[in-house]
Amino acid sequence: MPSASPVGRRPDTGTRGDRTRAAVVAAARDRFAAEGFERATGARIAADAGVSEPSIAFHFGSKAGLLVAVMQDYYDDLLQRMDAVIDSADAPLDRLRAFARWWMPHTAAHQPLMAVFGRQGRRTTSDEVVEAFRACNRRVTRVMDRLIDDLVHTGVLRPEVSTRVVRDAFFGTTEHLLLGHAATGRPTDLAAAADDVVDLLINGAGIAPDAGRSTRPTHTPDAPDLATMDAKLDRVLARLDELGTSQDRPPR
Repeated sequence: MPSASPVGRRPDTGTRGDRTRAAVVAAARDRFAAEGFERATGARIAADAGVSEPSIAFHFGSKAGLLVAVMQDYYDDLLQRMDAVIDSADAPLDRLRAFARWWMPHTAAHQPLMAVFGRQGRRTTSDEVVEAFRACNRRVTRVMDRLIDDLVHTGVLRPEVSTRVVRDAFFGTTEHLLLGHAATGRPTDLAAAADDVVDLLINGAGIAPDAGRSTRPTHTPDAPDLATMDAKLDRVLARLDELGTSQDRPPR
């Protein structure tokens, strides 16, 4: 399975200009992750990349343009890794579980940079950054939507269940767990948390007790009724309590 890091780093190939762009993007990515977008200066990025500061403007136009290049480079590599992880399993549910187990540690490892993308993509006044962020996220959601569609077509999920609801439930729950993980810094079994999230989704939106389910050595799926979904939600919330984030528990 592909490792969680590094993402976006590629071999030095192409023309001198290509190599300069790649060096600046790599330096900017590290600075943005370490210092945030606002505090990372062009002078420091240029020094890290071994180029002159005016070359950044020459190649990227502006700091916002550089952020867009970093974002696109990151997501290009991310999508390749996502495809590799999903393709490593055969059954749709096994693919979802493999993806969840990879997604959580990967996101935890790159959370500072992804937080920069999120903040700037939602709050900046740069239309270029906003559109790039939306386009990158659409690429990720399309992969997840195809995975959910496969679960529906193979009878694991009920056909009337909204793809968007399942997708948003997955990303929203994993994001909440990861925020708690980052806030406390406590060791966390992210793979087990990922399994809990998948079980919550399947038992809440699944079509039958054993439809298309892969086997987990420590868990036997129950019927997908409201009581089961409630119990699964309690398990996820209990994990949040372990992470010290019970004060952020959503209303029940």
